[in-house]
Amino acid sequence: MKKMIVLVTLIIFISACGVKEKNIGEIKEKQFVLEKVDHQKDYVYLSEYKDMFYNNEEYILNNLIINIKSEDVDNINLELKSFVIKSFKDMKIDNGNLKNGNIINYDYYVNNDVISVIQRYFPYIDGVIGEEDCNVYVVSLDTGKSLSNEEILEKYKYDEEELLELIENKSNSDDIAFTIMNIKNNGYKLYINADNKLCIIFNEVDDNQSIRKELVLN
Repeated sequence: MKKMIVLVTLIIFISACGVKEKNIGEIKEKQFVLEKVDHQKDYVYLSEYKDMFYNNEEYILNNLIINIKSEDVDNINLELKSFVIKSFKDMKIDNGNLKNGNIINYDYYVNNDVISVIQRYFPYIDGVIGEEDCNVYVVSLDTGKSLSNEEILEKYKYDEEELLELIENKSNSDDIAFTIMNIKNNGYKLYINADNKLCIIFNEVDDNQSIRKELVLN
């Protein structure tokens, strides 16, 4: 009888372990499902944050929202909105007219498997427009993850040396060695445009100025 009790107990224990291992396996196999947060809106849309005038024309300060259920996308949306909020707080506005502050605009591209967002901005100070800068985000629609430059290059089956060769072929720079040196020293930002082409944004910096350049690479 005791042997029978021990045998039954052992079978129950083994079965329980099997269920546990199966559940763990199911968790590991769980895949990302592309889903909108707001099913009534596009995958990317603009939301008006503030309305004002700048340079004698109406200007709407917008916030861009990526409409996908994803933890990485939640973080990107937070960064985009935080930048807009901070820019507005730093603005100097007189009777609805912008005197000083960042002017923010967006480019965005929704392709079959990625979304690229470029949050462009430049300082406006008493009628003078400063050098443009940008924040760039690329999101995989297959995983919902934010893609780094390295992951974007891997997607197009390039390494960094091959990227530099592409830049040499596409650039109209009179001093390509200087361009490559700037990219190596100051970094770059990759995104994918509406034609599914790989694009790069980088700065050429010398003692007198910084020039922002943008190239379509393939």
